[in-house]
Amino acid sequence: MVQESRFNVIALTSAENLQKNIQNVLYRITQEAINNAIKHAHSTEITIIVTNHNSYLQLEILDNGIGFDLEQHSRFNGHSLGLMNMNERVKAYNGAFTITSKINKGTTVKVKFPYNNLNKDTVRTNV
Repeated sequence: MVQESRFNVIALTSAENLQKNIQNVLYRITQEAINNAIKHAHSTEITIIVTNHNSYLQLEILDNGIGFDLEQHSRFNGHSLGLMNMNERVKAYNGAFTITSKINKGTTVKVKFPYNNLNKDTVRTNV
């Protein structure tokens, strides 16, 4: 039996003017976070928030799932490859990536890209 999830999307800015590589990273992070929330966390509600601030653009994906122990998944353990890939994708474009999770309280994935890097096509190679 497949459990249904409710989605809330709050977009207080547009990604239209962002460089295509940054748009792609935001899309992939959102895709992976939603997949994790449905597949692993058994979330019934997922909220996606995109906002712009004075010096950065922020993406947040929040779920009400079962959460997980961050320390257990902070290094490669054969199961957290998606989390590692999200972190590497964001850091490749000088962004900040954070995850907060509490058992039985859900998970929040947060990505920030400073505006001074949003239009650059180059990827950092020393991630």
